[in-house]
Amino acid sequence: MGANKKAKILFACSLVSKKHHYDGERRKSTDILRVLKDKYKVTVCNFTKNSFIQLFKFIICTIFCRKKFIFIAKAPSGGNILLKILRLIKYNRNKIAFYTYGRGFQGEYESKVDLKNINYARFLICEAESVKKEMIERGVTCDVLVFPCLKHIFDIQIPPFEEKNVLEGVFISRIVEAKGLIDLVDVLGEINSQGIKIKATISGGWVEKPVEEYVMKAQESRKDIVYLGQSFTINTIEDYKFLSKFDFHFFPTKFFHDCIPGSAVDAFIAGLPTICSEYANAHEIFNDDVAYFFEFCSKDDFKKKLIYIYEHQKELYSKRVNCIKEAKKYSEESFAVFFAELLKKSISGGQHK
Repeated sequence: MGANKKAKILFACSLVSKKHHYDGERRKSTDILRVLKDKYKVTVCNFTKNSFIQLFKFIICTIFCRKKFIFIAKAPSGGNILLKILRLIKYNRNKIAFYTYGRGFQGEYESKVDLKNINYARFLICEAESVKKEMIERGVTCDVLVFPCLKHIFDIQIPPFEEKNVLEGVFISRIVEAKGLIDLVDVLGEINSQGIKIKATISGGWVEKPVEEYVMKAQESRKDIVYLGQSFTINTIEDYKFLSKFDFHFFPTKFFHDCIPGSAVDAFIAGLPTICSEYANAHEIFNDDVAYFFEFCSKDDFKKKLIYIYEHQKELYSKRVNCIKEAKKYSEESFAVFFAELLKKSISGGQHK
């Protein structure tokens, strides 16, 4: 696909760094930038760096170059600040899109956004239809669109089926209590009390020290926990090949703002079914063809479903092909088409469908 170097984009975001490579917002924005840079002239304000300098850069860019299409990809509070600036300087509304991650303006974010600022954007993009509905109910009047997230899709070969004495699952998320990590360690301890049936390899960032210590203590005394710390990143085909060697993906989240997790799409690409808590948006990315669900915050049901998976390994394996197919919904190409339509509508001034 050829690059449209005529269009100029100002991309305000937070990108991954060596320290922050497990943060969902940063990973998703980095994936977006890869697509935009291939097709447009992109100026980046990266708020992972010095935020005051980046804010000054954003203000200068918007005051002195008003022809650029501004694409903000931020959490609601950060986006609210940038949109307030654009509203005050009366930047052309048709040239503004705000992509906000997670569950939108719910929870603590409700008090951190002003709808005058949010509605100044021409387009508001969220991850799920339920979030779109909630935003409209709360008074968002700009054009609300849905795009879950995107990934570079690698061609990963699924290993042949074999019945195993020990199944190996992988947890790739933040090392925090809200992601269900302590529940995972506890449940595996119960399942494996009479002999190891299921192992967990754990890697992640944004560490809560008590949670990390809990995991490390379990690793020291047990053989069913492997902790990689922050050493595992998911960027290259070799990373996905490593991921594909596991049997399934753990996503036992209890985190309020989880919506469409990037780690779920990583698992799809690697052909890994997910065992997932029934959090608010679980069924907007997962389904019975690619996942197993357990009752939200229920360690007992989590345990039952893991035992079921162990006892039905052919069924688990059958979901792997479905995962590979599911990954294609989140391709770079699908986002490129979506973004090109945004630009088209911003020029025409008509409603985006």
